[in-house]
Amino acid sequence: MPKPSILTAFNYLISGASVAIIGAIIGIVVGFDAVSGERERGTLKFLLTQPLFRDTLINGKFLGFISLIFVVVLTSLIICIGVIGSTTGEFPDGDDLLRVTLFGLITFLYMLAFVVIGMFFSIFLKESVNALLAAIAIFIVVNLLISPIASAIASFAAPIPSYTFGSQGKAMQKAYQDNYNLQQQISYLSPSENFRNINQVILNPYFENRQNMQFGFGQQVKHPISESLSMVWGNIIAIVVALVMFFIASYILFLRQDIS
Repeated sequence: MPKPSILTAFNYLISGASVAIIGAIIGIVVGFDAVSGERERGTLKFLLTQPLFRDTLINGKFLGFISLIFVVVLTSLIICIGVIGSTTGEFPDGDDLLRVTLFGLITFLYMLAFVVIGMFFSIFLKESVNALLAAIAIFIVVNLLISPIASAIASFAAPIPSYTFGSQGKAMQKAYQDNYNLQQQISYLSPSENFRNINQVILNPYFENRQNMQFGFGQQVKHPISESLSMVWGNIIAIVVALVMFFIASYILFLRQDIS
């Protein structure tokens, strides 16, 4: 068995706190009235009557959100490390510190993605209440529905045959891998699933791919950080793509929207 490390305590702490849920909610709360709130308070027209371009306004808000989320994540990390250090007497260093830092970076991107989702609906729906409800609906879908939908589609499109005596091992392994890969590809649509997949790998250097564990290939081998990243690069890209796409959509929509 691998020697327990501070990552075990850290992983337990952040899992118990349901960072995927809390981070998404904070992001939505920060962004849902970014523009609609200004419109409802009557300050949006005033701002745009000044020598202030629309792109300057939306970019300024986005930079403000970046600063806010950065402070939130950094403060939370410091508190978590302090709590764990005071409890266990150990603080992360070397590979552990790098993994904790990567966790912080991924959390920052994840929360920022939900900020931008909230901002998009704030522009699109014009009223803060409607923007909040729409963002929450997206949150519910990506947290609760994507995984069972992915499982159902994979079961239909890449079914796993029932095991029978004499079944060929390679054929069964390929069926499991095809099913698993299809589920993973569909799960890329969910920032929350991507976030959870990334963190279970980054914060556990002994993590093995599910298909390897399925066939008994998983061993207690500590992977270097580069190998752990290679397991989840697709999930990281998916979060970044969601962030960029919603920001671009928000940017274009705001520039073309009739402010009334």
